[in-house]
Amino acid sequence: MDSSTFRIVNIYAQSDMSAESVIVGSRAGLETLKQALELALDNGESSCRVAPNDLETYEIKVLVNNEPLDSPFWSKMKLPYSELDDCCKETESPRYYLDFGVRSSEDLRRVEPLMKDYKRISEKIRPQYFVGQKKDMYHSDHRS
Repeated sequence: MDSSTFRIVNIYAQSDMSAESVIVGSRAGLETLKQALELALDNGESSCRVAPNDLETYEIKVLVNNEPLDSPFWSKMKLPYSELDDCCKETESPRYYLDFGVRSSEDLRRVEPLMKDYKRISEKIRPQYFVGQKKDMYHSDHRS
């Protein structure tokens, strides 16, 4: 299968502070990403749909924010290499920002109470949900 005809983009994130991120892709995939970057620079945000080499498509979202680094937008966003390490509970992932429509510090100030309520409620029900799921999975395994 010739990868040049597919929009292949594999993105490997930083594993820690000094590690590099790596983007590997076919020409078609990298051109698609380039167009998304150019659209974001023109419009403030954009997205594109690509696939890694297993061809399971996913979306790349691109946001532009030129606020100062000490603004709430940047100071409350998790660093890329802290995504797996949930050590910074006072920061939020870019995914969370996108889910709540946060594109600026003003947006963040407006929806932060809602985000906190959602997180608090989710943390309360998450253990019950998983315990219930494990129990159901356990019962279904033994019924067979």
